[in-house]
Amino acid sequence: MIRIFFLLATVIFLSLPKNLLAIPAFARQYKVSCNTCHAAYPKLNSYGEQFADDNYRKANWRDTITDTGDGMLALPKFVPISIRAMAYTQIREGKYLDPVTGDKASSDTDFQAPYMIKILSSAPLSERISFYFYAILAEKGENGTVIVEDAWFSYNRVFNLPLDMMIGQFQISDLMFPRELRLTFQDYMIYRMSGITYDRGIILSTGFEPISLEIGAVKGNGIEEN
Repeated sequence: MIRIFFLLATVIFLSLPKNLLAIPAFARQYKVSCNTCHAAYPKLNSYGEQFADDNYRKANWRDTITDTGDGMLALPKFVPISIRAMAYTQIREGKYLDPVTGDKASSDTDFQAPYMIKILSSAPLSERISFYFYAILAEKGENGTVIVEDAWFSYNRVFNLPLDMMIGQFQISDLMFPRELRLTFQDYMIYRMSGITYDRGIILSTGFEPISLEIGAVKGNGIEEN
């Protein structure tokens, strides 16, 4: 009977309108659909990739900021915050691999709602500087654990050169393929095991299509140590 309840709950959850499941700050900021930048969410299309390369802003980004009287300062007209809640159910027999510890554990019926609440914020701060902030309220061993994952500033065209800079806390693995753009619930274990997820440091990037060059340094004090 319990399994039937979980199965019905899953069907009801998946049948909810999609606009109830996404509250993107970028879409509200520029008054566009999520499909403008995303193919199958969270996968980016070519326009979304260009949007990220352009320091997370469109050409008309100044239309979205408040007139402060200071031409060097750019503040958004509203607090750019998005909140996303995730839930899942699973019914199976056997063992599963813990994505954090790598240990095998028993798996039967599991219903987690919400499993994770994500808080995202990003906006331009000046002509060339943008910020990005991403935190999660997750059920990962301890209920109510808050983890700040991404928190960085990006600076376009440093010294008027074709050189971009990112400084703060970020995922080193994003240089190969961003983990957050995966379509699967399971994490990329090779990223976890090699320790190239979140860390603090600086990255300088440049290049010309289709070649890019990125070089940087990190302190080796990722969120696990912090």
